[in-house]
Amino acid sequence: MNEGVRSRRALWGWLLALSTACLLLGGFLYKVASAWTLLLIPVALGGVVLFALASAKLRPGSSGVFLVALFAGILVVGASVFTAHSVWLSAVGEQRQCELTEREYKDPKRANRTLYEHTLTCGDLKPQWDVPQNLAIKTGPRTMVVDSANVVQAASPEEVSAGRNWGFAALALLGSVYVLLVVLLPVRRQPAERGAQ
Repeated sequence: MNEGVRSRRALWGWLLALSTACLLLGGFLYKVASAWTLLLIPVALGGVVLFALASAKLRPGSSGVFLVALFAGILVVGASVFTAHSVWLSAVGEQRQCELTEREYKDPKRANRTLYEHTLTCGDLKPQWDVPQNLAIKTGPRTMVVDSANVVQAASPEEVSAGRNWGFAALALLGSVYVLLVVLLPVRRQPAERGAQ
């Protein structure tokens, strides 16, 4: 393998590793408690496309690699949405007694529709907790897992579990193994046609 081919493979290998990290980060960004959530779409979409493109560039003789990697990337982002939040709150979160209040108001765009604004207060902390505006939920005291730095949204204790944490660890491990296999396994060369000699 000449030096130019080797350096291009190394570049695509690093881009594949970076895109795998973006896929895992997408799930974390989904539950960030600030405007950083807006980064979810470009990070996840860019990660999925780069993941598929890098996979196809590193496996040029394999048919369908781009589509399979595109589908796998979408699955990884989707799975990380359900697991990354739990990992963060398991590491830095704490259970607190909180109070949920609700304010009812009329939708300014549709007068016959009632909306609700929910506020979660946990002592001196007011963490973000997304509840759809069209849902009226039970207010009052509740136990929540909150990040005291308010980096990510609060979650109910059922959403922070060892199963979700192991799921995220499995995603990270599978992503790492995939990157290593795609980068390190030799590429199959297409056999030359016999009549071309």
